Amino acid sequence: MPQSLEQAPLQSLLAEGLAWDVAHHQQKKYGEILPGDVFLAQQVVGEERMLTVLADGLGSGVKANVLAGLTATMALRYAAARRDVVQFARTLLRTLPVCQVRGISYSTFTICEMNADGSVCIADYGNPDVLHVHDGVATPVQGDIIEGKGTPGRTLRQATLQMAPGDYLVFCSDGITQAGMGKPQTPMGWGPAQVQQAVEQGARGQPPARILARTLVQRASYLDDQLPKDDITCGVVSLRKQRCLQVFSGPPYDQGRDVEMARRFREWEGLNLICGGTTADIIARECDETVGFAKPNAADGIPPFSFLEGAELVTEGVITLQAVLNVLQGDEAWNGLGKDPLGQLCSLLVDSDSIHFVLGAGVNHAHHNPQFPAHLRDRRRLIEDLARVLEDRYCKRVHIELW
Repeated sequence: MPQSLEQAPLQSLLAEGLAWDVAHHQQKKYGEILPGDVFLAQQVVGEERMLTVLADGLGSGVKANVLAGLTATMALRYAAARRDVVQFARTLLRTLPVCQVRGISYSTFTICEMNADGSVCIADYGNPDVLHVHDGVATPVQGDIIEGKGTPGRTLRQATLQMAPGDYLVFCSDGITQAGMGKPQTPMGWGPAQVQQAVEQGARGQPPARILARTLVQRASYLDDQLPKDDITCGVVSLRKQRCLQVFSGPPYDQGRDVEMARRFREWEGLNLICGGTTADIIARECDETVGFAKPNAADGIPPFSFLEGAELVTEGVITLQAVLNVLQGDEAWNGLGKDPLGQLCSLLVDSDSIHFVLGAGVNHAHHNPQFPAHLRDRRRLIEDLARVLEDRYCKRVHIELW
């Protein structure tokens, strides 16, 4: 029995100052246009509940992607509607098409429901065991067989466990456990035991979920000589102390609130980010500080960042916000290392759990310059679009406050 099961359940993650951190990383099979694995996650607003689904379509390419996508989408929507996840898994298993040649379903899946008290319910069919990392030790979550007894590797299992702060759940497709198959050092593939060891190594230091997922996928790809013979997907969920970020952008509509905005900046207990030169000048003036300037970074295509005591980063406004939005809503979820200036800004947003935008409604005359691109003049639209991407794609809690 995992040690976390013996601990008293959390009454509420938010009350305890905790949050779910969820992310995934993926590399498609070499030569394919689309990955045959699909990982989806959704935070159910108002319930402190997180849902994830990893589906692995039979084979690879477009057909596998469609089957895995349908499986994952149905499972996520059903779980979000507060239905019985295990009962739905049974129904899904019985309705999935079966390959006439191999006699197995066209998609495997792992459905995970994480609740507000830290309890977790997992329904798994055909994927490698989910790994539960507690106190630095990774333990396979196998659960009880509820369908398909006598069919090794194609059984439906149900498991429940209790997460503790600092724990991880790691979901893998067989592209990870079978990586390097046929090579002298890994004739049968990387294998569950070696993956388990790699997870324990990667979890040291409590990295964000996205970094652990990236590490495992890169190691599996390395075993395949960077030419994956199957789709490689890793999803990670961790329960951690909530990371809060406050983003200031735009001057207040009422200039009399400048002092109040500066007070919010000083008294905030999390991290501060300022996006906008005028906003930075207001806060610096009211805090009796000075804005320092960095050298331009032409490679990013965005104005140079600045420095202000109490702020993690100080950036230009709408041009930078548009650049960040373009990166975060790209074809694949962003999972960079954040070494360049734009990457630092993306990391700050993606590695936060709760993001509070303080959006100033004051007029910025720079945006009314005819030479300023028309599609970059609406700061509010950019913030709303960015908030939507952070909520839907990166499972962040986002609030916009209009000043």
